[in-house]
Amino acid sequence: MLALSPEFFYRFLPTYSLLGSSALQGLPFIVGVNPWIESVYALYKSAFETLLQFPEIHDDAEEEKFTKVLDDLVENFQDVIPRLAKGKKRNYQFLYIIRFI
Repeated sequence: MLALSPEFFYRFLPTYSLLGSSALQGLPFIVGVNPWIESVYALYKSAFETLLQFPEIHDDAEEEKFTKVLDDLVENFQDVIPRLAKGKKRNYQFLYIIRFI
């Protein structure tokens, strides 16, 4: 019998990645064009496309393939928080300069 976790992630993660990319799209233009923020957006978009293309899980072999996909996604997303922090810092520096012009 298939474990509950892969089935849960199969159904949940595409929605989560879509919400993440949608949230980043809603940022003001000046924030959204920041290369650090853009790289995070690209990760979410790529994750959504990857998960959307994966077929529904029916057996242990498909579960194993899906687990490999999840491992790759976890690896890709390891530095999201530092990227967002760098993007935030860069935006603050830019907005600080604009305030005094």
